[in-house]
Amino acid sequence: MDKKNGQPPKETDRNTRTNSTPAIRRLSPREARLLAALLCHLEGLSREAVDRATPASNGPHYVEQLREKLGLQIPCRRVDREKLAKLGLGVR
Repeated sequence: MDKKNGQPPKETDRNTRTNSTPAIRRLSPREARLLAALLCHLEGLSREAVDRATPASNGPHYVEQLREKLGLQIPCRRVDREKLAKLGLGVR
């Protein structure tokens, strides 16, 4: 409530106010689908699963967007195809 007239603050006042809470940013539909998929698969998702969830061929971009917008720590690791081949695990 506004102290002057007892009215709720105007939308512009709410957006320009500074406080310790981070700004809430809207998620794109692809980001929202990826977040839902990550929440359903806490063990993690493969790159292909991320691409299917978004649906896009640049899933790592949307992982980065979630990290930036929501401050999440989403671990990603690169697969060493040579090591997998030595272990006899086929990788396309």
